[in-house]
Amino acid sequence: MEENKNQLLNYTTYAGIYLGLFWVFKYLFVIAGNSYRIFNTIGSILSFGTPPLLLFYFLVKYNTCLMQNKMSFWHGGVQFSILLFFFASILESLVVFIHVKWIEPAYISNLYEKMIEMAQTINIGKSFASRLAEQPPPINIFLYHKQCNPGGCFPGFHSLSYCSSHGDAFKKNCKIFNVFFQIDGYISCNTVI
Repeated sequence: MEENKNQLLNYTTYAGIYLGLFWVFKYLFVIAGNSYRIFNTIGSILSFGTPPLLLFYFLVKYNTCLMQNKMSFWHGGVQFSILLFFFASILESLVVFIHVKWIEPAYISNLYEKMIEMAQTINIGKSFASRLAEQPPPINIFLYHKQCNPGGCFPGFHSLSYCSSHGDAFKKNCKIFNVFFQIDGYISCNTVI
């Protein structure tokens, strides 16, 4: 049977919206899990159990209804799964972006602090816990890539990779190097160094 890529794309978009809405629902439990432990447990159960079940449901429905049970492994198993999770992740990433950027900007830093506390309470070794505590807190990726214009993106990314691939001797020079590539103050990897 010949592949109908439009049919595959249309159905995975449709199913990806439902899976993405489920992931948004699950993310609400993750957010509420910071305050109430039971929501964190429910969010973990939803994370592990249901995406494979939803994938199976949408895959079987696509195979029986639209492909008349003649779906190949590549067309149905691989392409369908990749597209389904791609479209679902767009919806969830939009909600995560809104949450981390505008609703609760300190969310990632709070998670990092809790991770350090947990590493110090469980017996994993003092050297690992101290190295973890010495690291700077993770910076929101949106802070140093916000308002990225095409003229400043590529030199900024190049300088970011250049600075991060070299040792401590280049850090002082990288700060000067980045000032040169800052176009209208949008791109800088000074926060990463």
